[in-house]
Amino acid sequence: FATDNIFDKGCCIQNVFRKEGKDFILVVVIGRGIYIRRPGFKKGRFVTNKKTVSEVIQPLDEEFGLGVPIFVFGYSKMRRCISYRSELRVPTHMVLLLGQGQSNENFIQAIGRTTFNGK
Repeated sequence: FATDNIFDKGCCIQNVFRKEGKDFILVVVIGRGIYIRRPGFKKGRFVTNKKTVSEVIQPLDEEFGLGVPIFVFGYSKMRRCISYRSELRVPTHMVLLLGQGQSNENFIQAIGRTTFNGK
């Protein structure tokens, strides 16, 4: 990873929440694959480049329950044909920041990832 990459930014936000006495599961989706950082852990780890985000979230739901939020960070991999749901969890919030060079179609595709209900 380069310094100040998306994983570092996610970890910084997770650390701010920890200082407030809260924590969450960090999931980072980049071209190389999916990385996670569990609540209470100092380091994250590479999970896979062969599974979907939903397939990574499902066992985290089973391990931590629905009381622990999941924050998903990523770039262009967070668009077409990718769902961010598990069998029990449906996203309730999304913060989306795409640069000025992104088309309306890319914006709509990224927003749709939270509402996908296919298989």
